[in-house]
Amino acid sequence: MISVMKTLPFIAVLIVFISCGKSVKDKTDDEIQEEVSTDGTYSAWLLPANDSVSNRVSGDVKIKKYGDDFRVEVKLNGSPGGVHKQYLQTGTSCKAIGDRLVPFDDDLSGQLRGHSHFPSGNYHYKRSTSYYLMLSDLHLPDDMSGDQLVKLTDWDLPLERKVVAVYAKKSSGDVLMACGVLTKISTNESGDTWNETSPVPRTPDRDHVRSRPRPRPPRTTPVPDPEVREPAPDTGNASSWWERMRERWRRLRDRIRGRETHP
Repeated sequence: MISVMKTLPFIAVLIVFISCGKSVKDKTDDEIQEEVSTDGTYSAWLLPANDSVSNRVSGDVKIKKYGDDFRVEVKLNGSPGGVHKQYLQTGTSCKAIGDRLVPFDDDLSGQLRGHSHFPSGNYHYKRSTSYYLMLSDLHLPDDMSGDQLVKLTDWDLPLERKVVAVYAKKSSGDVLMACGVLTKISTNESGDTWNETSPVPRTPDRDHVRSRPRPRPPRTTPVPDPEVREPAPDTGNASSWWERMRERWRRLRDRIRGRETHP
């Protein structure tokens, strides 16, 4: 009985320790769940990755993922021409782009549903799909070994620091032409904008030279109308019209008065 009483405090301390450890673990899991949230707007600048293909290519990528809505927009300029395959890769830098994961083709919902339709030349690509439909396809068994595409190993699709690669079609096959790394720029669907304050690393291209504003015509001071002055009354000139009338009136008056004085 005495030995049992001695072990009770030890058991109570052990229970408290286990419960505290469990609460800390649960809190840590919640924090990790918040950190892996993929909702947001991601952007990347496309820069030349192979001078033998083109050193003038440039562009930008924007990916929006909010709930079940997944949207991709790619702009490319300075293209050498031809079809350009574009993918979301598994790598995290343009020196290690990894494997091809999501093709930005005519249909984003599946890896092979629109794989034969890619943009060409200079283009503005815009497509959208159900995020969970695309995610379910990325978890299917990889039955096509020759498609150069891999399946997703994680449950979710992390976009931060993922590579977007654009390829040029050559006789030897697809050659990497441009590359960019995604960065989250916004978590607000209604207020997401491009980060205009960050410098834009673009290569010289006539398409990106801003047109100079047209010169404005020089301002001219309006010239006032010439001042028109009325002529001053001519008081010293007896031959004026008014003086002649007054002279005639005096003569007529004197003539009438003379007749009245000398009948």
